[in-house]
Amino acid sequence: MKKSHPRHNKEDKHKPIRRSRSIGENASPRPQETGKPVKSLENAAAKHQSTKLAKASSKPAIKPTGEKRRGIKPKKYDGLACVETFLVKFNAYARYNNWQPADKAAHLMNCLTGPAALLLWDSEDATFDQLSEKLRRRYGSREQQEKFRVELRYCRRRNGESLQELAQDIERLTALAYPAVDRTLLDTLGCDAFIYALDNPALEFKIRKKEPGSLNAALTLSMKLEVLHKAREMQKESAKQKYVRAA
Repeated sequence: MKKSHPRHNKEDKHKPIRRSRSIGENASPRPQETGKPVKSLENAAAKHQSTKLAKASSKPAIKPTGEKRRGIKPKKYDGLACVETFLVKFNAYARYNNWQPADKAAHLMNCLTGPAALLLWDSEDATFDQLSEKLRRRYGSREQQEKFRVELRYCRRRNGESLQELAQDIERLTALAYPAVDRTLLDTLGCDAFIYALDNPALEFKIRKKEPGSLNAALTLSMKLEVLHKAREMQKESAKQKYVRAA
């Protein structure tokens, strides 16, 4: 049986044989394959960005801090503390809470307790100004100025009382004893009362010699002199102990 041989064209013998490039050679990609991976990456990035923007827009807006303030509740008043201090603090609370005149009157009625609440018996429809005037007439310094002046005149420094505490007490009594006096004269009266309340003639002489013009100036000068006096006493005590040991 005869074997069949493939027929070759005569022209094929003279054609060069083309070999395929091996892997690793710089072969350019096929024309139909260029651009497809890049387009897919761009589409994926655009899709991810649109999803991210959609999520961000769906989140609720953050409210700024301080948009809503918590109200401050004033303390009770029973008539034992200084009524002027109470009214000053109450007005500060009212401004912070944005209270109207009717709100101020209602809250003031709610703050009164103990003996001070007896003022409400015939003041159910009173305004804030009317209630404040009643409190000042009953517990204010207008009717007790002479009492505070006597306390200021005989005020003395107690044992263990600091100079700052004494100055604060003098400032309070001065304001209650002379409510109609201007600030400059009030400071002068407080300065003189503070020096006299030290109850120390030697320290009083040294302070008056410096002629302080205000209560704060007298307080600062007295603190410096007191520190120097204590330091001198400690030096004397230390020298005395050395002398005893040497003997």
